[in-house]
Amino acid sequence: MMARTAARVGWLLSLLVIPASATTFLPLPAPAGYKAGAVERFTAENAFEKIDGAAEGFLAYGMVGLEMQSFAKGDQSIDVEIYDMATPLSAFGVLMDQHNGKDPVELGQDGYSNEGSVFFRADRYYARVIAPEGEGADPMAALTLAKALAAKLPTTKFTAPGATWFPTQDLQPNTVKWVMKSGLATDFLTDLYVGGYKVGDTPSMDGFLAKRAKDADAAALLAQYKAYLPRLGTVTAATVAGQACVVCLGQDGKTCCIAFAKGSVFGGVSSAPNRGAAETVTARLVAAAGNIQ
Repeated sequence: MMARTAARVGWLLSLLVIPASATTFLPLPAPAGYKAGAVERFTAENAFEKIDGAAEGFLAYGMVGLEMQSFAKGDQSIDVEIYDMATPLSAFGVLMDQHNGKDPVELGQDGYSNEGSVFFRADRYYARVIAPEGEGADPMAALTLAKALAAKLPTTKFTAPGATWFPTQDLQPNTVKWVMKSGLATDFLTDLYVGGYKVGDTPSMDGFLAKRAKDADAAALLAQYKAYLPRLGTVTAATVAGQACVVCLGQDGKTCCIAFAKGSVFGGVSSAPNRGAAETVTARLVAAAGNIQ
């Protein structure tokens, strides 16, 4: 019981917003043939001046600061960006929310490259080294900058509490993410973990799990989600793997959502291609929910 309480306290502390620090990691030395630009720094209040429409996505995960530097070679440039996300959990959340690469790199945590650009997280920071694409691209210069940056960032490792909750069968690589707010396109689902599943040849679907402090909190969340579902289709009650569930069959008569509350865990499946696939994944999530501490 004490171990469970300690784990819960640690999880809650990971959600606390830590004030932006005065720590800086730029400038970096310019790769051969490049000219280093001036370092620019922004807060949550003025970041939109630099990243405009993209700022909303970072602010949704609690960004408190941004540090940037560009490196130019002719008419090409490489941009180094360091987002202070206030907590390691938020850094994990924003990286996985934007994850769109298949080539892992051994930098920080969850590092990967895509079209020559490099992305990774380190403690509370999310790092991006954005390289130009197409003619004139220089992925090696971007990787050189990414390595130099990683050497200056914290090396503390962090594993998101819900990253290991999901059953691995049919779970798609690099799809488990933490949603701080507006989960499943709602305005009330917060602190939610989502993982992508694909059963056989059917299209993919999202499995979701959320841990709450009390059983009553998970039950209340299920009731709120049940009240939301009629706008998506026809809502009925069902039992899956011995667990009482709410089922929503989409207006097309095929797509399916299922939700349940087991103890203090709220979970289910969203946007499944059919009810059979939805029930298959839901059954696994119900079993997993019993092991979440």
